[in-house]
Amino acid sequence: MTRCTGIKNSVCDPTPSPASSSVVQLDPNNASQRFMFVNLADGLWSHLPEETLLYESNPILYCPMGGSIIFHYLNYFHDVVAMADADHYETCNFTNSITVSTRIQNPEFDYATYYHPCGTVPGKVEYLSCSIGNHCQEGQKIMIQTSSTTHVQDDATGEWLIHVASLERVMRLLGRTVVNNEFLVFTRGYQTEALANQTLQWIWCGLDHCPSFLDTTGNNVTVEDCEGAIYTLMGYVSRKRPIPRYDESEHYYRLAIDGGGANECAARSYLTKMYLDKQDFDNATLSANELCQVCGKGEDNDLFGTSVRQTKAAFEEAGAVVSWPETGPCATVPTTAPSDVPSKIPSNAPSIIPSNIPSNAPSDVPSGLPLDVPSNAPSITGPQFCFSGSTQVRVRNPTNNSISNKFIRDVQIGDLIQSNQHDDRFSPVYSLGHYHHEMLVDYLQFQITTNNNNTTVALEMSPNHMLLALGGSMIPASHVRVGQFLSSSTMVQNITTVQRRGAYAPLTYDGTLWVQSQTVASCYPSLFHLDQYHPKNLHAWSHAALSWRRGYCRYLVDCRRIERYTNDGIATWAYSMMTMVHW
Repeated sequence: MTRCTGIKNSVCDPTPSPASSSVVQLDPNNASQRFMFVNLADGLWSHLPEETLLYESNPILYCPMGGSIIFHYLNYFHDVVAMADADHYETCNFTNSITVSTRIQNPEFDYATYYHPCGTVPGKVEYLSCSIGNHCQEGQKIMIQTSSTTHVQDDATGEWLIHVASLERVMRLLGRTVVNNEFLVFTRGYQTEALANQTLQWIWCGLDHCPSFLDTTGNNVTVEDCEGAIYTLMGYVSRKRPIPRYDESEHYYRLAIDGGGANECAARSYLTKMYLDKQDFDNATLSANELCQVCGKGEDNDLFGTSVRQTKAAFEEAGAVVSWPETGPCATVPTTAPSDVPSKIPSNAPSIIPSNIPSNAPSDVPSGLPLDVPSNAPSITGPQFCFSGSTQVRVRNPTNNSISNKFIRDVQIGDLIQSNQHDDRFSPVYSLGHYHHEMLVDYLQFQITTNNNNTTVALEMSPNHMLLALGGSMIPASHVRVGQFLSSSTMVQNITTVQRRGAYAPLTYDGTLWVQSQTVASCYPSLFHLDQYHPKNLHAWSHAALSWRRGYCRYLVDCRRIERYTNDGIATWAYSMMTMVHW
């Protein structure tokens, strides 16, 4: 069997090559990686100061011929543009520039991913930046120079000269994210068919280098462990790509299961969830029972309990159409029936996927955040973050695609809300950050008029809640002035303070709301004292900080089942974060 089974032969070297078959000639600039991350960490492409500092510290990335540079960024907020030359790069002049990765890649995902090809022109220098707003002036730009001597692949023989260094780098590529301090999800690297194909190539070619591809720490990982991790990831990407390839996904999961080792339970877990994805509920139930027979019932003291608990959470998310098996191997009451499912898991095998994979990349998910706090939690002092109940949003009915207005006080988790001025952009509500019918709240009331001066409506929101001003900046409501234009060229005619009963703050996956059919508002408040912190980045910061919760609600659990609120109407998970950052 070649290393490219199930993938086009051009994707990867069809024959394994010994590690010592070629000596890679390194440039003095050390262009020695199959792929590199634009920030030398996880590939985040951003205009935030902590990221631009990394670009400024390493202003030139050196890439082998045929290599790639990894970018990932928030949809809508960034793009990747090739500047015309060095002068245009230095002055942030986008004349004759070429957009190589657009600001919206796949709206079903929070992040876009771009694998920039370094090409085969020796010594070529490229100048890349972001054309959104003033991001280039703020330092969101990087130079890439292609090596003059180092090749990823031998042009004459087709032999791969540089390989992916480790599975840990692939984990960073895939956006390895730990949810609820336990469950592992991969959030990117498969948003488009082209991305999925390239990602699969990089994962697959690690098979030639097991077990060292997995074991970079000297922990005596076996070949079976290494191959099982690779096959499991192959199955994951095959199932999550825009056009799922369930047959290939099942094939890879079966290879991981048949190989045994530390990843058998992870593969069984993901196989079961694949059946749920394709709504094959009979096989999902059968697979869940086999998972429990081999890996336990998901109890805290089970060596592979995480895999079982993650699968059970997927059943709960599926809702009433299928239930976690309550009889047989998964039953809570122990059974004496012997297991008839073969397993090759060593009794002391460590779990590698879905947890405990070493990674030096910073986690996007705050660790140890409790999902709930007591219902009698004390009030949060300081400004609230909400709209009054009379605020209207536009909601789409998924059954017949009809669109209607809805008071924000009536919005529920799962509603599809229009998130910007375009009629075709609706985003699901995954949480009600604030939801209280009786609380008395002081709101700013804006009388806003459309640009044709025919319609005036009132918009009521808390002073620290952000909305989109003309020009693209999110600003707190308290910074809006009479005569100012908002996102859709509506002008503020008057501002007063009113007191209303009720506080509401739905959170959408897009992070924005189209309110009163007039303007775009953020789902988030300004978090800091604005005399000390410039507010223009706070929306993007807040949206990125909540990626863990969106992933939790999107991939693991139906959050309608678990959302709880404090006495002040704040979602308990949000309350936990607020107490940590002193909102």
